[in-house]
Amino acid sequence: MKESQFKTYLAAADTISGDYAIGYQHGLRRHYHGDSFQVPGSIDAWRALDDDRGEGFRDGESGHPPRGFHGNIGNLNAAGDLPADSQLQVRVNSQIKARWVKQSQMEGLKLSQWVNKTLDDACEGRGTDMATAIDYAGAWQRLNEALARNVQQAEGDPEMFAFLLTSTLAAFSAQGLLDNGSSTRAIELLHELHQIEV
Repeated sequence: MKESQFKTYLAAADTISGDYAIGYQHGLRRHYHGDSFQVPGSIDAWRALDDDRGEGFRDGESGHPPRGFHGNIGNLNAAGDLPADSQLQVRVNSQIKARWVKQSQMEGLKLSQWVNKTLDDACEGRGTDMATAIDYAGAWQRLNEALARNVQQAEGDPEMFAFLLTSTLAAFSAQGLLDNGSSTRAIELLHELHQIEV
């Protein structure tokens, strides 16, 4: 067993609480260091235990990964901080992926690192939703400014205003900043603010 795999298995066992982890760590050290590693009590007594400590000891002494972990956990990812022992494939729209890439670059991360961080944050309740990755407040401000320009440019011409409004909303929707409900609400707000009929 390589030292890196030994350390990774030990680190994995540290994440497990209880008797299994204690037995596993003793067994793994015995496996890695050989007879030079002495456990409290006799080796045979540890092997004979019929509880979690005994199961953990036997798994560790055999060089198996801790219970609940895949055998590839010894293969470290590029950062070397956590083992990358699984792969996730997701099909997404190219525009959505482009937004993710842009956001990951803004944070100085590779896309895979950003996806891992974002999903971890979501699981831990540290993140909100994808709205934090997209500046919705800024988008609404830009939309408001664009709509105000539309009103000025239309100069009371309902057809021109309808054209400008449709173009503006289409541009914001194409950027993924508006859905149909948001577009409808934007039109309603504009009608309320400017009492313009389209």
